Amino acid sequence: MNRKSWRIRTTVISAAVAGAVAVAGVGTANAVAALDSSQSKALTAQTSQLATDRLSLEDDQLEQLGSEDEVLAGIEKAFAVVDAIPDDVLEKGQEATQQWLQKELAAGGSEAAATRAFSAPKCAAGILQAIGSNIFAVAKIYKMKKAIDKLGGIKKIVNKIRSAKKKGKTFKQGIRDVFEEAGAGMGAIAIGFLGVDGVIKNCW
Repeated sequence: MNRKSWRIRTTVISAAVAGAVAVAGVGTANAVAALDSSQSKALTAQTSQLATDRLSLEDDQLEQLGSEDEVLAGIEKAFAVVDAIPDDVLEKGQEATQQWLQKELAAGGSEAAATRAFSAPKCAAGILQAIGSNIFAVAKIYKMKKAIDKLGGIKKIVNKIRSAKKKGKTFKQGIRDVFEEAGAGMGAIAIGFLGVDGVIKNCW
């Protein structure tokens, strides 16, 4: 084979290889695009479903649940469940937190559960539901627990919310203002927590 024929053959082979790579690249790109589209649709569907599981906590929603004392008792109960979850459990993540809540719910009538202020099994079940369905992240539960400590405990928080009510604020405004004292963004987290369907239904 002369040098000219060799060059022509090499050029043809190179072109063929380049063409194959290009086609493969297009195929890969299309596959990636299809996967991204599929994942995006799945995420959209999941988000849409979660939207039906979350209530929008309107300014008057808590007022409609009962008397001021009843609502404050419900708020106290919900935050007491959060405060009862050990830090080391929350730090391990969602699965560990779910397991702890399930264990405590099963032992709801035990003396050990009572000493942990776990006197609200229905409320705890609502929180477990919120965590298990990814409506409310464990990381936010952990932040709320830290905020409760920073604000001086549940009783002090409830008293501050009561004071806010006496000044003409709604429960939502009072909760947001009190938790904002623990750091920017904490008010929204607290409102979001109480706005979860399972918590609203079970803690009052």
